[in-house]
Amino acid sequence: MEADQKLKKDAGKLRYDLTPVEIEEKLARIFTFGIEKGYGEESWKKVEEKRYIAALRRHFAEYLKDPQSKDAESGELHIAHAMWNAGTLMWKAMQDEEREKKSVNISYSYAANRC
Repeated sequence: MEADQKLKKDAGKLRYDLTPVEIEEKLARIFTFGIEKGYGEESWKKVEEKRYIAALRRHFAEYLKDPQSKDAESGELHIAHAMWNAGTLMWKAMQDEEREKKSVNISYSYAANRC
């Protein structure tokens, strides 16, 4: 069986196995907390970035004061909330980047068809 594993070509593939499941669980708990609080499953996508930046800074400030401190409402670590907010900002940035690429492609396609 060990020889078979050497034949598997994993070079260049993302190593999801390196992400600790405990981190994924904390993020999932915060998503779940939001749903239980009454927010819709997709509602986080519609919140303004500045609100996530403010929440990220608040939670990170609490973490810096005490790395083991927990959010009073959710009971989760402040650093987990900071990561969640950073994750939403990263997702929004990726969406903006994707929209920009599509816009450039559409503009290029339109210009090419006019020639």
